[in-house]
Amino acid sequence: MAKKQNKKQVQEQETAIMRWLKRIFSIQTVSVIAALVAAYYAYKSYIDNQPSQISLEYNVFHETINADDKQNFINLMAANYRSLAFGSGYSDGFIPNGMPNIINKTNKSIKNFKLEVTIRFFHLAFRQEDINKDFEVIENDTTFSTLKLKYKYDVFNAQSAIPIPLKFMHLPESEPFSDDNTYTILFSYNITYDGISEPRDFGISYIVYFDNEEHLSITDKHIDEFLSSCYKQGCFTEYKNNTLVSVVDAARTRVATPSISLTDDSFEKYKERFIKSRDGIKNNAVVR
Repeated sequence: MAKKQNKKQVQEQETAIMRWLKRIFSIQTVSVIAALVAAYYAYKSYIDNQPSQISLEYNVFHETINADDKQNFINLMAANYRSLAFGSGYSDGFIPNGMPNIINKTNKSIKNFKLEVTIRFFHLAFRQEDINKDFEVIENDTTFSTLKLKYKYDVFNAQSAIPIPLKFMHLPESEPFSDDNTYTILFSYNITYDGISEPRDFGISYIVYFDNEEHLSITDKHIDEFLSSCYKQGCFTEYKNNTLVSVVDAARTRVATPSISLTDDSFEKYKERFIKSRDGIKNNAVVR
């Protein structure tokens, strides 16, 4: 019934436009314009009837990066003493956390929405209250340091975003501090819903250093080693199109986007420029 009403409204709109056009244009001109109008409404109707799709966005302060084509997000992230904060809601760009926002930017709800997140957190820990209340635990394997969460709701509302699944992780008191020790956290997302052609999978990796002072700090040496590791893994070459590399340091995020045609020499120059940029950038930035 709704489709018939919509079709009738479109026909009435087209008829009204035709009457108005005939007053000021020739029949031939009107025919051409009418064809264009009909094509416009046909396209609009086609778009309106398409199922909603999710979008991935990565916020860098006041700049938003479209991340729909990204499958890997790799972050060097600063910790605060023994605590690593991901945030409580979703990434709004003012609390840098290295996570892309999962957004339904359309005006229609997404049905049969299913989101599962697997978190591997070698030698680190979390508290039960650190799990976002919109997620439920479906697996907590302490032997292999694996936590599996499921989003509680099967409808993804229009004009909304999925919250961050885990608010904090921390270094246990039994683990000693060391500027040379790195800790790795892996988030693996799997998303399905009505209208998606195939499951949407992406991963978020964190390389974290902890120190025994109560402030956020990543040294130049840490950044040098991190970027060099990403370069050796091909993150800036063959995997460049689907990988986003960031340094999340204190209150800012810097995204590394060197030239596609990298050589060892040009990479070393870029890395030096990236490290120096922390002194000249007050907020967040994409460093090219």
